[in-house]
Amino acid sequence: MSELMRLRVGGRDYDVEVRPQGGGRFEVVVEGTLHVVEWDGGGGGGGGGGSAPPRRDERPPPASRRGPATAAGGHVLAPMPGQVVAIHVAPGQDVGANTALVTLESMKMESAVVAPVGGRVIRVAVAHQQKVSTGDLLVEIESP
Repeated sequence: MSELMRLRVGGRDYDVEVRPQGGGRFEVVVEGTLHVVEWDGGGGGGGGGGSAPPRRDERPPPASRRGPATAAGGHVLAPMPGQVVAIHVAPGQDVGANTALVTLESMKMESAVVAPVGGRVIRVAVAHQQKVSTGDLLVEIESP
């Protein structure tokens, strides 16, 4: 079961989806990118709290949540520079919204780039271990 939360990082607020995985591990979707995080239960870094979990924001999520960088025509673009460490889809495959398409590694952190919409994968434009820049085409999806 996932929860929608608002987290503040570096003075910026983020609306995130948090999916507990057990054992202090969580999948956290931030601006359409999936991150796997571990939390030891500690407060860490001021603001009180001790072992209290992050505060859940009771407000509904904003009407438009930013997903992965996309261009017209279902192009899924790299949201950051990095190296392709996994490709999770193939041309002709049907995918749902938020399905992991590609995993990028940047600064020793892996982030899954997810489908902004459901549809059929038309083209995978990257290869395993390829370096990409922000805005590079990763996958093309055709919506029904």
